[in-house]
Amino acid sequence: MKKKNFLTDKEREMVELTESYESALSANKPLYMDADDLADLADWYAMHLQKEKAMQVVEYGLKIHPNNTTLFVEQAYLYLDDQERDKAKEILASIKEETSEAIILKANILMGEGHEEAAEELLNNLTSEEDLGNIIDIVYMYMDMDQPQKALDWLVRGEALYGENENILGLSADCFYALQDFDKAINLFNKMIDNNPYSTSAWMGLARCHFDMGDYEKVLEDCDYALVADDEFAEAYIMRGQVYAELDNEEAAINDYKKAISLKAIPENIVDTFIGINRTRQSKWEEGYEHLSRAIALSSSKGDEDPLSLYSIHINAAVCLMNMNQKQKALEHCQLASELVPEEIGAYMLQGRIHIELDEFEKGLKCWAKALRYAPYPATWYEIGIYSMELGMLENAQKAFERVADMDSSYEDVNERLAAVCLLRSDKEGFLRYNLRCHNPIPEEELQRFESFYESNDMKQLSEILKHILKKN
Repeated sequence: MKKKNFLTDKEREMVELTESYESALSANKPLYMDADDLADLADWYAMHLQKEKAMQVVEYGLKIHPNNTTLFVEQAYLYLDDQERDKAKEILASIKEETSEAIILKANILMGEGHEEAAEELLNNLTSEEDLGNIIDIVYMYMDMDQPQKALDWLVRGEALYGENENILGLSADCFYALQDFDKAINLFNKMIDNNPYSTSAWMGLARCHFDMGDYEKVLEDCDYALVADDEFAEAYIMRGQVYAELDNEEAAINDYKKAISLKAIPENIVDTFIGINRTRQSKWEEGYEHLSRAIALSSSKGDEDPLSLYSIHINAAVCLMNMNQKQKALEHCQLASELVPEEIGAYMLQGRIHIELDEFEKGLKCWAKALRYAPYPATWYEIGIYSMELGMLENAQKAFERVADMDSSYEDVNERLAAVCLLRSDKEGFLRYNLRCHNPIPEEELQRFESFYESNDMKQLSEILKHILKKN
């Protein structure tokens, strides 16, 4: 729980509001609260990753304050956070007042649909553009739309008007974090901590910076400090769990994920998902599939409809089944994954490979062609080349790698791959051509030792040449 002595006045007020609301709820007693307080409470729950509670507060508030604009706006943002844009637009359409918060919400929705000029016209015509709350909403809107430079322009207005108060410091730090300027972001988060050593948001801001910088020891330290002030701060458990996962400390990761589940911040299937994917990486196919199956069942029973999460589970389940020689069942998981997120190509790539392993070449190539329609990039062609090599389709591999080289001649180790394929196909001319383009070509004097390979097909020599070509630089 939060240590009240460590809190700012605003945080203490929110904790007391939360306690009053939850006490009344558990006692099944009516509780009257101001609409603005209810909107703040919903936002507080959302910030603590308790979105279900946030939505319940808004719905409770709308029963007391029907058609209240502030509560409608809060509800629309909760839908936007869950990628339910149509529901947010329905809420916007039901708002009768043209308040600044409703105008910013409309701009947010327009921006998300690509109508940038119309959105900016609305923002530039705001009559209360100097209000701190409006500036905060606009800055975060631009950051959510991955336009941190425009967020920074509005932030400059806020700094000119309000100086370096806590809100502006936090806003500035988040903005520089979005710009990947970690030094400036860390400096600002540290300023916030100097002002309030028990600021969970500042400690978690530092944790995000250190995580992106790969400094996992500092992330663990940041999360520990955040939990000193609030041992129910779910984001700290989730991030610490991620770090423990990166450090292969499975037991510690699971403990933190379980704590986040108990706080209703992440779905119940996350532990089985984590263990299942871990076992898949360790090539423990049966054990991995067992956990992933349980994750899918939990997701279905709880109505967890996060498409990307389910997509990942199905793809990993398919990999396990493919390696368990249950290829038809693996194809079913690929199909379910592609239905969940049609624009993600991983399912089509894996599906194609499985069809080819089943000697269904036409079906396999059609799956890869579908992947290319969604992602006609060097990375897709490169993956096709790798799969083709592994499946012994050397001509297809060469064509795929040649497409990569045409699109980006410096792409990863494409020339090394082409040299290797040409060698395997006994294409001496092609091998010599691509060998010259390699990062680590075989010197001319060395090549003479391998001349006899083309006549003898000596496997020891082949292995020696391939090892030299494909070794990492």
